This record gives sequence, C-alpha cells and structure tokens, in this order.
Amino acid sequence: MDTQQTDSIRHAVAAGEFERATQLWHAYAGRIQQEICRGTCTEARIAEAESLLAWSRREVLCARAHGQDLLNTMQVARRYESAESVPGPFLRASL
Repeated sequence: MDTQQTDSIRHAVAAGEFERATQLWHAYAGRIQQEICRGTCTEARIAEAESLLAWSRREVLCARAHGQDLLNTMQVARRYESAESVPGPFLRASL
C-alpha cells in the first residue's frame, strides 16, 4: 500500500485543490494499472483504491454542494441589493 500517495490525494481533495488531486489520482491510477499489467496488484491494493475513491467522491460532492449553496446565497443577496428601497405605507394608530 502506498500511504504517502493516498495521503497526498486526501490532503489535496480536503484542501479543495482539485486540479492537484486530479494529477495525483492519474499518477496513482497509472501505478495501479502497471501493477495489474505485471500481475503484481494485490486485492489489498484494489481495496485501498476503492476506499480512496469512495472517500474522494463523498468529499467532492460535499464541496460541490457547499459551492452551490454559496452561489444560491449570492443570487438571493443580489436580488435584495437590486430591489428598490420603497418605503412601505405608514401605519397610524390613534391612542
């Protein structure tokens, strides 16, 4: 198992450095592919990659949802900022 490489991928994904994470993933997958071609890839290695992929997917989906929520918040804020400040009718009450 390649703990240093998987840790690097995890750190990049967790930091939101998705371009770097993609590059690391490609290198990691390339090594696994070479192992498969040589017949040296173990079940533990495949399980490690499967676990890392599932974790990465969850993290990216959460980051995407958070980003979408921020965009939605900005759209709502923009609508309120552009609304004209029209004073409402005054309420008069006699005491």
